[in-house]
Amino acid sequence: MTDPFDEYEEDEELREMRDEFQEEIKEARDDLEEEKREIEGEIREKERKLEQIRDKINDYTEKLNNEYSEELEEEIEDLREELEDTYEEYRELESRLRETTDEGQREIYEKEREMHEKINEKIYKLREKAVKAREKAEKARQKAEKYARRAQRRINISVPEDLSDEWRTWGDQLGSSVSELVRKSMKFVKDNIGDPDKLDQWGQKMERWGDKLEKAVQTSGKTVERKVKQVISPDKELIKKRIRGMVKLQKSIPIDKLAQVLQKSDKFAENFIYELVAEGIEGELEDGVFKYEGDPEQMLIVLFKLIDKM
Repeated sequence: MTDPFDEYEEDEELREMRDEFQEEIKEARDDLEEEKREIEGEIREKERKLEQIRDKINDYTEKLNNEYSEELEEEIEDLREELEDTYEEYRELESRLRETTDEGQREIYEKEREMHEKINEKIYKLREKAVKAREKAEKARQKAEKYARRAQRRINISVPEDLSDEWRTWGDQLGSSVSELVRKSMKFVKDNIGDPDKLDQWGQKMERWGDKLEKAVQTSGKTVERKVKQVISPDKELIKKRIRGMVKLQKSIPIDKLAQVLQKSDKFAENFIYELVAEGIEGELEDGVFKYEGDPEQMLIVLFKLIDKM
């Protein structure tokens, strides 16, 4: 007979549920990483193009300084327009990368949160079932003990000596029939209910199993909470990369563009520049643009340290 409270069947249901969610989450992560790689590849290509255009402008400007040429001047003007257009495309790609990353991480978080809720709901139902199983096991135990007590009693129908042999024979047969009825009833209880002690042990095991699963879900919840914080926190390495590109391109730090990269207000970005100056980086802040002096790499090292402290 199949046990109607088969714990392995329930365990398999939870395992399949968790595996399905984890497969969906893995696919979402893989899709996000693939899309990010494509956009980052386009960004690197734009950076290379910007470098090439800037090098051409420097070469043509140097030639123009040595010998004026109207043709060279027009070429430089065209290159500057191309540089501006390319930089705008570069900024659009950066914005697209940021939006794609945020959207993908939100999707992954929602899937993880849904997995947590579904598993928690399933465990709650299992614990309810475990309690009902304990109650049923207790009822089965009481019923079995009742039948056992009856079986242990010796059924003795005595017949007076003065009655006929036929009556005594009938009394013995009746006693045997009742005893057989009790034995068959006990067999029916055992076949359909099972060993009461084992049912009680199973009920206790189900409760312990439910407790362990509940703790596992609580741990999973903490993991999901940690991932939420990761989604909300800015990607500092991506911020550093964007700032490096901006510094190389413009040879300065515009306050408004710094604010965009940091995802902060203009006031915050301006205070950030003041902190940079306080760390020993010299320069001037004019018309919303910080024009630093000295080695740009040294300036970036200090700037990146400030970003790490954000």
